[in-house]
Amino acid sequence: MKFSGIDAFKQTDTSSGAARVYFEALRLASPSRRLKRALELSARARALSLAGLGRLHPELSHTDLRLLLVEQVHGEAVAARCRKHLARSSR
Repeated sequence: MKFSGIDAFKQTDTSSGAARVYFEALRLASPSRRLKRALELSARARALSLAGLGRLHPELSHTDLRLLLVEQVHGEAVAARCRKHLARSSR
């Protein structure tokens, strides 16, 4: 099942009225404002993900938590390239 627009909110705790207001505000916003909002939401999602991983793995350093997030989001191959790059740059 594909969700888009207001339909994406039907499975959450967001009311349809609130969703309509939100999407109307997005529709009226300038492209730069929409991009700024998307980047803010992305940063929040990343921060929440890192915080959750930190609670699950308190023994890991911040760098290792970020690498774990990279692995979960982008896969082992990308995480391995990041680890290799970090190893080279720390020499």
